[in-house]
Amino acid sequence: MTLHFYSPKAYRYVRQTFCSALPDSSTLRSWYSTINSEPGFTSESFDALKERVSEEKKSGSKLSGYVDVGSGIETCDDIPLAKDALVFMAVAIDDRWKIPLRYFLVNGIDASANAGLIQNCLQRLDEIGVEVVSLTLDGPSQHFTTVRQLGATFDFIDPKPFSLHPSNKKKVNVIFDACHMLKLFRNCLGYMKELHDSEGKKIEWRFITALAYLQEQEGLRAGNRLKIAHIQYWKMKMKVALAAQTLSSSVADAIEFCA
Repeated sequence: MTLHFYSPKAYRYVRQTFCSALPDSSTLRSWYSTINSEPGFTSESFDALKERVSEEKKSGSKLSGYVDVGSGIETCDDIPLAKDALVFMAVAIDDRWKIPLRYFLVNGIDASANAGLIQNCLQRLDEIGVEVVSLTLDGPSQHFTTVRQLGATFDFIDPKPFSLHPSNKKKVNVIFDACHMLKLFRNCLGYMKELHDSEGKKIEWRFITALAYLQEQEGLRAGNRLKIAHIQYWKMKMKVALAAQTLSSSVADAIEFCA
């Protein structure tokens, strides 16, 4: 399972080399799932945590999160601490539900392994009759590499914002989460202070700062929601509303009016 997690292609090669001595990929997909639960809090998870905490309290040790890709390997000194949780979630577009599908505790993961896990998940959903029409990711650079591994590209000259489903070859549209991308751009502009558009014109953070302080000083806002909290965003970095309101057209209009 560990080999299949890091490289499905390598797993298929090893399986073929040893005359199918290893289980088929579909069998591994069934092993990845260990809990059947309906949407909502997973009672099995809380029961397992309760038991684990009780055991750790008796032994006096402290819980730490180690890399775990579902292979069942016991933790030891050779296994590094996990830095991230890789989570897959299915969200309905014609109904009002969402449900987590799987998660892995990882210490970094390359684009090839990430793409393999996505394809594995798509195949599993297809087997139970779920039609996947889009794949939504947040915006770290490794995810752009991942979508290229899946066959999609966001090249400006020849864009191909979709990949082909590994089972039925239908288009799966690739979408980068708009809320996350807004926060990333706001963070980038706030940190760099100055960016340039395709024509070389400046995009400067100082104008947003100046507008916020002007409105604070005058005690009114020029038709926008910009406050000091928006330019001190690092205190509430995860709030999508702050990023959206900072980059809104009403803020741009107010800056142009002041100019």
